[in-house]
Amino acid sequence: MPLTKSAIKKARQDLRKRVVNRKLKQDLKDTIKVFEEKPNSEILKKVYSKLDKAVKVGLIHKNTASRKKSSLAKQLGTKKITKAPKKVKSRQK
Repeated sequence: MPLTKSAIKKARQDLRKRVVNRKLKQDLKDTIKVFEEKPNSEILKKVYSKLDKAVKVGLIHKNTASRKKSSLAKQLGTKKITKAPKKVKSRQK
């Protein structure tokens, strides 16, 4: 058990963060299961969004998210859904 005031506070914070992280992770897993049962591009977009959110908050590593995205896109039978490429201005001298 924590003894100092700061350790007690840290224990409370960790408990709250654990609850939030478990909820996010379970939500992500549920969305992936829905996609695997009935793959379509709309659900894939939702999965991508949840994976990106999980990376943003530090729940999973970005390479893990990338690997899962690739695997799910292969299940759908299409290439990855990406944003339109940015236009690159050419240098003229």
